[in-house]
Amino acid sequence: MKKPDSNQFPLTTGSIPGQAPRCSYSGFTLIELLTTIAVLAILLSIGIPSYREMIRNNCIVTYNNAMISGVQLARSEAAKRRAPVRVSALNSSDGGNEWGPGLRIWQDANSDDTFDAGESIREIELSCGQTTMDETSGITEFIYDSTGDVDTVSSVEICDDRSGEQGSQITISPIGRPSSASITCS
Repeated sequence: MKKPDSNQFPLTTGSIPGQAPRCSYSGFTLIELLTTIAVLAILLSIGIPSYREMIRNNCIVTYNNAMISGVQLARSEAAKRRAPVRVSALNSSDGGNEWGPGLRIWQDANSDDTFDAGESIREIELSCGQTTMDETSGITEFIYDSTGDVDTVSSVEICDDRSGEQGSQITISPIGRPSSASITCS
């Protein structure tokens, strides 16, 4: 009896003398691969919508935090500089989303009621999908005086394109303090 050539069975893992060598194959069978793909597809179909909702909710929180921090900065800068400081919407022409692209905190150094180069304290730019930030009475600018009081009581609603979902409403009191509350968006 002729001994098998070692090159004839390259994937042997050792054999018992007198018996045919055992072959060992590594990899997945087609059934295992299809089962894994099916389980992965089911998990993704459950996880992706939840992930989208999480991102949308985080956008609302981001807008809320940006507006509150911007307003608090303007208030403290007005007191520190002992001069009026303005908070303006970056896109005052969009009636339903004036504050959505962001806000500018600035001091009108030459008192001409227009933003000029060198007057900016900080610009906060926002861009987050379908999230909108709308002042309910159409106000696109308010001014903090040196005592930290604001010239106009304002209320900004932050929502996205989902109706009936939770949004946020920021109210700026006459003494200039911002407060935030949850609302149901329409």
